[in-house]
Amino acid sequence: MKQFHTPGAPKLVAFHGKPSEVRELQVPGRVNHRNVRICDRHNYFKNFDPLLKEAAFKVIRSDGYRSSQEKVLRLLSALKIKPSIYAVKSLSIERLICIELNCDFDVVLLALESQIYNEVIKYFTDMLV
Repeated sequence: MKQFHTPGAPKLVAFHGKPSEVRELQVPGRVNHRNVRICDRHNYFKNFDPLLKEAAFKVIRSDGYRSSQEKVLRLLSALKIKPSIYAVKSLSIERLICIELNCDFDVVLLALESQIYNEVIKYFTDMLV
């Protein structure tokens, strides 16, 4: 489990491989990425098709969305990534949201509902460059 944190910002937790804290990700035909380094994941997104990346950055720079959730869904659509988004049981008063990115690398992002969508936007702003 990796934690990405900027002082003063909410924490974003990214699981890779088989996160026992959430549930096992088992998709037929996928390679086991248990020992994937963060730089490999970064290079995967950095080397995305330039047209898809351009469309994604257009979404990131746009202020024409009603919510950060809508923006994230459009961003993932621009990258042609189909997410699985669901609430995870927690002791928090606020809902804990999990976003699984269905792509060549298993990416699971987990944060409070009020923070997750802005953190996903920041994640892709960094990972696509």
